Amino acid sequence: MTSKVMKCSCKHTMQDELYGHGNRIANLMRSGQYKCTVCSTILGSSQAAAVQYAKPAAKEPVKEQPAKKTEDKGKKDKKAGKGSMKGGKR
Repeated sequence: MTSKVMKCSCKHTMQDELYGHGNRIANLMRSGQYKCTVCSTILGSSQAAAVQYAKPAAKEPVKEQPAKKTEDKGKKDKKAGKGSMKGGKR
């Protein structure tokens, strides 16, 4: 399905924030006209060409923290079969 951003007189807060005041997403119909996704008004194809909107700013990626280095001070060296019973054979 093809869609365009077009001017419409309906009210929708989220689409106003995303595409600009009065700009709505409209889906192409078989007749070649567009239909508003908010109020289902039939919009002409000539309205689509003039509408331009600013895309929302992309969120900055989260920077990963480097892994902390841990030092085993005073701990015994655990080898297979010795030490704790976690994950080993009994």
